[in-house]
Amino acid sequence: KTGVGTYAIIIDTGSLKSTNYSFELIQGNIAITQAPLKLIADSKTRVFGAANPTFTVTYSGFVNGESFTSSGLAGEPQMITTAGATSPVGPYPITFVPNVTTSDNYELSYDSGTLTVDKAELTVTAENKSKTYGQQNPDLTYTVSGFMNTDDVSVLTGSPALSTGAANST
Repeated sequence: KTGVGTYAIIIDTGSLKSTNYSFELIQGNIAITQAPLKLIADSKTRVFGAANPTFTVTYSGFVNGESFTSSGLAGEPQMITTAGATSPVGPYPITFVPNVTTSDNYELSYDSGTLTVDKAELTVTAENKSKTYGQQNPDLTYTVSGFMNTDDVSVLTGSPALSTGAANST
């Protein structure tokens, strides 16, 4: 198979004949141009405080049954995002680092993806209590676990509602 470039079209009289004419044969050219190939950053999701996932790419437009390895593409695509482990919940673009991947036979274009940072889950646990029969109920308390990074209860507002079926003097 041939790649991008200009190739001669060779002309020969073959079986062309004429009693009254001679032939001047003029060579032509065939130009093979780059095929379009789109690199699409796959969208990803992670929870707040976790490390960013490995970014991956999908290709659209390979011809002749080619793939990344068989196409002659040079340079593994690299993608980046502005989101770090402490970035708040929300969407962040996944973009390609320019000029890392090149090709002689394909004209490359790039589609960004989205990294969605979802809320991390905290565990709120009612602490076990005990009392002697006939006494007042102790104060009901709770603990919170599962904080990410250096976060602690100071990032929370309000408190859970705690109640019990144990009567206050039973």
